[in-house]
Order: sequence, then C-alpha cells, then structure tokens
Amino acid sequence: MKIIQYDDLINLITNKRVAIVGPADYINKELTKEHGEYIDNFDIVIRLNSMIKYPEEHNLDLSKYYGKKFNILASSFWYHNDDPILVKKNYNRFVNYNNYKDINENIILFENINRNLFNHIYQNFKSSFDKHNNFYYCNIPNFVYNNEIIKYLNNITTFKKTPTTGLLAIISILLMKPSELYVSGVSMYKDKKYNAYYDYYNEMPIEENKKLCNNSNFRFDGKNYKKSFEFGHNIDNEQIIMKHLICNNLINVDNYLKKLYI
Repeated sequence: MKIIQYDDLINLITNKRVAIVGPADYINKELTKEHGEYIDNFDIVIRLNSMIKYPEEHNLDLSKYYGKKFNILASSFWYHNDDPILVKKNYNRFVNYNNYKDINENIILFENINRNLFNHIYQNFKSSFDKHNNFYYCNIPNFVYNNEIIKYLNNITTFKKTPTTGLLAIISILLMKPSELYVSGVSMYKDKKYNAYYDYYNEMPIEENKKLCNNSNFRFDGKNYKKSFEFGHNIDNEQIIMKHLICNNLINVDNYLKKLYI
C-alpha cells in the first residue's frame, strides 16, 4: 500500500469527467444495460463503501449496469458491526481481506472522513497487504472536512450530524472542481420502490438479508426507511442537499434519480 497526498488527489480530479456510482438497486432495475458502458467512458470512476468488488457466484453481471471501470473507492471504512445478527455471523466487508487482495493496480482507497479507520483494517492484514503493494490510500484532512465540506453543506441547510459516505464523496469531489460530476445509485434513501443496495451487497444470502431487515435493530431495508434510526445521519437534510445539487446543475444524475428529486 502506498500513501497518496490529498493535493495529489485534487490534481487527479480537477478538470476531469468524474462519475460516482453507488449501490442503489434501482440501477439494475430501471436503467439500461448500456449504463455500465456509459460509466466506463468517464475519466475517473468512484465507487462507494462496500463496492470494492461485485458479488460473486450469484450469476449476476452487475458491471453491465454499474460499470467495470474503477479508479477510487470512497469509503468510511466503518468496520464496527452495530447489529447483533451481523456480529454473530461475522458479516463485515471491510475486514474481509478477500475484498482487497485482488483489487486492480493503482486503485485509490479514499477515506473521506478523517477517522483513520482503514488503519485498523490494514493492521489486521498487514503482512498480506504488504505483499500486494499495488494500491494507494488517501485520508481527507480534518481542515478540509471541517472548514470546506461542512461549511459547504451548512450554506445550503443546517447540518448537525455526520454526512453519509455518498454525500461526503459528492461534495469532496465537487470541491476538487471536475469538469463534470455524474452521480448514479445514490438516492439518500429517497427511493422507496427498490432496495437501497443491490442483491448480495451485504455478502449474505437474500433470505438472511430479509430477516435482518425485519429486525428492530436494523436501520434500513431500502424500501422501508425506519425514521427512528439514521446511522448518525440526517437523511432529510441530505435529501435537501441532493435536490439543491441537481436543480442547480451542480451535478448530473441518471433519469431515475432526476425523477425522484425534480
């Protein structure tokens, strides 16, 4: 693993056509199979959180919809399990080395909230990671998070809780001044028709995932957003931000996402 400085990441993004792709299930339900090819034509493609690699052994070809290209993983690297079912069954993508061992050369792991949680993951697999020194890591500086990103959000609506990874990725990349920023698969849980994540995103069987969604401790099942649980985020404010970005043409989005917000 090699360290890349934040200024180097800015230089990589500035004046480039950038796509941010999230795991929302509507992409492979509402968009065409050509959407993945459209994604791949951007200069830089950023995936979110657990999209390190697509699920295997389930006869899914998600690359047709979500694209094959992958330059940056923007992630919180939140490896703490909050649900007892997840803890018991040891479902946690961020501490599964199999998700990292085959990532393509020159991939950048971008921890877009300065908690340095990836260091804990790295220490768990240090000897193995050091054998595969083919990817980069960048952590967002605290002054950028506090003085630029949070300030940007508060200029639109009052923000008191930690933003989601998706919103952090969108704003941090916007501030790097790409020539275009396209966003797909990030609805801020506004979509109630489809799940918030594609099948097997949680790396568990579908039936187990359904049981988990019915558990009172679980916070989102995608279709039924449980208002009492917000992962420490304020989803209503995030939706206000998203609408502002779309309506003011600060980002481009797919047609399904546009209909949700306009």
